[in-house]
This record gives sequence, C-alpha cells and structure tokens, in this order.
Amino acid sequence: FSVDAAKLQLEARDALTSGRLELRGSFPEEVEEVTANVVFYDAYSRKMDETLWDENQLVSTFSKILSPSCVFSSYAANGALNRSLSQLGFSPKAKPGFKGKRQSTMAFRNC
Repeated sequence: FSVDAAKLQLEARDALTSGRLELRGSFPEEVEEVTANVVFYDAYSRKMDETLWDENQLVSTFSKILSPSCVFSSYAANGALNRSLSQLGFSPKAKPGFKGKRQSTMAFRNC
C-alpha cells in the first residue's frame, strides 16, 4: 500500500498503547475470544508445523475469529492457504514476496 515504514511503526505503537491492537500467545490456542479485522499470518513453514497450514484447520480456526470485513496478509503463498481463504469468502491476491520469496498473499473480504 506504499505506506511509509516509520508511519506504520508509529501507528502500530499507538494502537498497541491505546488497546486497539493486541498481541496474543500461541495460535490457534489463544484466539478463541478474538474477532479480527486484520490478520498478519506469519506462521512457521509447513515443515516446522503442518497443523498451522492444514486447509481444514485454517478454515475451522479462521471461521470462528474473522470479522465479516477483514484483511488477511501472509508472507506465504500456497494452495492450501489460498483455498482456505477462498472458502471463507476472501479474494486472495498474489503479491511480490519478501526477502527472496517469490510471492506473498494479501486477501480481502467485504472491504
């Protein structure tokens, strides 16, 4: 979105101190009482933890916590993630990757 990194850091810090942004513990264990408008999904690779990338697990977990209007972003770009997001009503978009990765994912639902 061409947002200046310094401005993004300032906004994130302000959101954290005002309570508009909350950092939680382990996913998916610590998300039961959350309604998320924006998700930055940077889970370990499938090699490290297959359950974090399992299509059924992704749909089951995210269907409980994502608000009707939501933005989803991940460094990852894989079939299971894209299929999961599509099942949840998102429109996944491939974006250029970060730090040597070929692609990343940005998805929107009712935005």
